[in-house]
Amino acid sequence: MTRLLLRFFPAAWRDRYGDELSDLVSETGVSPRVAADIARAGSAERIRAARVALKGGTSMIFAPAWRHPTAWAVAGAIVLVPTLTLVVLAALRTTVAPVDDLLNSQRYLDLALVLGPAFAALLAALPLVRIGFTHIDGGSEASLSVRLRAANVVVVVIGLGVASLLVGHILFESVMQIGA
Repeated sequence: MTRLLLRFFPAAWRDRYGDELSDLVSETGVSPRVAADIARAGSAERIRAARVALKGGTSMIFAPAWRHPTAWAVAGAIVLVPTLTLVVLAALRTTVAPVDDLLNSQRYLDLALVLGPAFAALLAALPLVRIGFTHIDGGSEASLSVRLRAANVVVVVIGLGVASLLVGHILFESVMQIGA
């Protein structure tokens, strides 16, 4: 019965994991439910192997991000909030003197303020990208696909916009200090 159930799996899978599955089944026994579960898993593995074979290669994704893009957008937004708050307060000129002194005295803080939104944009963009590799006519081909998820795109655009604004501001300040 086990050999029959293993036939549901592709040959490469059987070569690698077949002995382990046979041992497990011989130890636990085969009930109709176990047999159906093994048949379902084998069929799913055959379908996955067929897709890879038809595409001629594999896709590379960051799986947790690909499966949960909204959670990654929320994480990016949380990383973006402190810098965005400081930028909005500075734009409104409502920052208090100690915060102004801190922002103007520490250059490493400038770096942290720029990297925060850039990191937030990266977090939100990660689940939007898939890189595929295909073997065609003896050569290799890479493809890039991007999916659009509204929450992720908004965080990416805001993060990159705030980071760009801060870099421009820092460069402008540097040029003004050199000229003065």
